[in-house]
Amino acid sequence: TVLEVLVYVLVFKRYYPWIDFSVPEKAGALKERNAFLVHEISNVVFSGTDMLVLSVFCDLTTVSIYAMYSLVFSALNTLIGQAHNGCYYILGQSYNSDKKSYEKTHDTYDTYYIGIVFSLMTIAYFLILPFIKLYTASVTQINYVDSVLPLLFCLINLLSSCRITSSNLIKISGNAKATISRTITEASINLVTSIILVNFIGIYGVLIGTIAALLYRTNDMVIYANKRILKRPVWKTYKIIATNFVIFFVFVLLRNFLNLSIENFASFIGVGVILTLTSMAVYFIVNSLANKQAFKTLTGALRKIKN
Repeated sequence: TVLEVLVYVLVFKRYYPWIDFSVPEKAGALKERNAFLVHEISNVVFSGTDMLVLSVFCDLTTVSIYAMYSLVFSALNTLIGQAHNGCYYILGQSYNSDKKSYEKTHDTYDTYYIGIVFSLMTIAYFLILPFIKLYTASVTQINYVDSVLPLLFCLINLLSSCRITSSNLIKISGNAKATISRTITEASINLVTSIILVNFIGIYGVLIGTIAALLYRTNDMVIYANKRILKRPVWKTYKIIATNFVIFFVFVLLRNFLNLSIENFASFIGVGVILTLTSMAVYFIVNSLANKQAFKTLTGALRKIKN
């Protein structure tokens, strides 16, 4: 962490020497800072609810099982987050430079970001149980293999991805303060539902609680971003989301008919490469056909980069 800070300082001094720290700050530049703080606190509560509730209401075996599956999806989310953070500025730049053309950027980013995340979660759904079997082969005290957990974890990550672009728009358009009550409601739904259900169905209860909260907040963000900010019907975004969910559940059904022979990590990697190429190709092609304007915008942007 210290090394990372030093790198930032060196890059900052080399590429941004023109920044003058003696210039008085703009009083209104960070007018929503308190609202963002509330959002961050709410996100911390939301993200920590599952582990907290399991630790209080269940035994450590259940916590260990949750942690094992969470480990895999956390690694995937880190990968996705790094890619997203590298492109996040495009949305803000587009919105603040030309709000009329921003809509195309919004839909294009939404289409292919959601498509990539759904593709990765499809691969995870296929491979997580073989990975868990290999990774915990020497553990005999706990049975980590559970055929229901992969689907629940995937649904959480899929619903989270469906709201990312809308969430970014709410932030860059200055609507953080207006949506404080909504993010608090999301955290509350997760906490209350998880506490109730964990007493009946254990680990499944906390995951369903998270899914319930995401169903509320994802729809809320999508509707708010489209109707309140973009001033348009919400069907475009729902079309993108529905398209990807259809593809995902087709893959889920296919999984029941496929007998993946994975006995070691070598075969795991081999199957993983084939699944990755197949999944990425299917999601890209179907999303491009379902949203031709997004494909046109993407190819136009790639041509500009190439030139």
